[in-house]
Amino acid sequence: LVIQWDFYMENGHLTPMVTNTWGDYKKYGNIYLAGERGTRGKLTDIHVWKSLPESIFTNKEIPGINKIKS
Repeated sequence: LVIQWDFYMENGHLTPMVTNTWGDYKKYGNIYLAGERGTRGKLTDIHVWKSLPESIFTNKEIPGINKIKS
């Protein structure tokens, strides 16, 4: 599991521009996802689907979560 995510602006930089610790892993379906993102905050209302309709990949409009059937 990822416990820390570092962002480097450019290849070769020795110090990350952003560092976030990840935690509070929970199982969603068959995978574990971390909701805690350190000082950047917390992800809530996490959803995982077994499959998605083709329109998710072809339609430019972003549907509301409640409109996606699991």
